[in-house]
Amino acid sequence: MYEMDDVVRSLKQEYRIILLLNHRNKNQHRAAGWYEAFNEMKRNCGQIVDLLGSRRLQSKRLRDTEWVKLYKLLQRALFRQLKKWYWQFNGIIALGQFVTLGCTLVALLANMRALYMKLWEMNNTEFVRRGCSMKNLPKTKSETGVDNGEELGEIIDEDIGNTVRENELVVMPSPLPVTENANKKKKKKKKNKSAIDGIFG
Repeated sequence: MYEMDDVVRSLKQEYRIILLLNHRNKNQHRAAGWYEAFNEMKRNCGQIVDLLGSRRLQSKRLRDTEWVKLYKLLQRALFRQLKKWYWQFNGIIALGQFVTLGCTLVALLANMRALYMKLWEMNNTEFVRRGCSMKNLPKTKSETGVDNGEELGEIIDEDIGNTVRENELVVMPSPLPVTENANKKKKKKKKNKSAIDGIFG
């Protein structure tokens, strides 16, 4: 339970930073394209903080609907929205005008992702108990290795197919026979120019 309290406390701190950034940048940047992603992140984090800050969580008495809501918020953020938010905030850095703001948002997003992953792992049993279907976490490099004792086969060093010697001429058959009528070009009749064409060219 102490770990959960630490995660909730850290997430509340990140949410306070989001609210400060929103307060300072709302008037200037609200028409920018990345601000929509920032607003989504603010709403998502706010809803999760509200769920986790309730007294029922501290006494382990969240209702089933609240566990399902927490699951859906975490799943949507981790597996759908996070990439979009990252690319939007990275675009601020690439633009070069507000580099400090962009770096702050990317760092904030990285902290939020780490906290969301901890919440996802800590509440895994509760999500399964409530009937939420679990999506597998992204595999790490050690899990994706090929070394599982399976034989992959032999390496083939020979060329397979027709081989052509260096000085050998290869004649390819033509797909369609060429006729004499195809070579003749059609002559176009020239239009009679009007008087206006003569004046204006």
